[in-house]
Amino acid sequence: MHSFIKYLIVSITFFSIFSSNLYSTDKDRFCKVASYTFMGLIEEIEDADPKYRLGEIICKAGGGGSVCSSVNNVGKGICYAGDGDGCSLVNNVGKGICKAGDGIACSFVDKLGEGICYAGDGDACSFVDNPGKGICKAGGGAACSFVNKLGEGICKAGGGFMCSSISLEEGICRGAGITCPNASLGEALCKSAGLSNCENITFSQMLGFSVELCGVEIFYNYKKESN
Repeated sequence: MHSFIKYLIVSITFFSIFSSNLYSTDKDRFCKVASYTFMGLIEEIEDADPKYRLGEIICKAGGGGSVCSSVNNVGKGICYAGDGDGCSLVNNVGKGICKAGDGIACSFVDKLGEGICYAGDGDACSFVDNPGKGICKAGGGAACSFVNKLGEGICKAGGGFMCSSISLEEGICRGAGITCPNASLGEALCKSAGLSNCENITFSQMLGFSVELCGVEIFYNYKKESN
């Protein structure tokens, strides 16, 4: 994930050239899977390049206005991007995602998975103890109480098959309705988008591409586009 935030800064302004090739897949299904992936990894994404102030970038991308310059954590930036309530008091990512996604009881949220669950109107979110489980519940997956891996949660939330104990990369692909054994994280996202020539595509490039294609909502609660 090294230096991917540099790419995100650029790609928020300049649309990715990959978009013209997105013909062979369901855009909304891909955007949901991409959203689950980036929400599940958001804390790692923030930690990878803290000097780039990811929270401020997301806030600005979501039209948060002048308040974005004072954003000092990614949860707060996500909250402002989603026009959440009481964003200035947000002190963790789960709470920010919950508020941006119009969840309930967000003030009490202190775990990422719990916030994702509430943002997606999941069931029994207060018992969620990991992001995979929260994503599964947010996406309406089956047997979510037994989920303890991110890939498994993404797979189930996306309506995938044979989701138990699979890797993150395979969970992304199966959540999008395909398989991609031995793919890297960037390649898995690329293939899930129905793009060709995915070899050597990086996570950074797919992050920027996904924000441009799906909108900044992928960081809190992507909604299917209305026809």
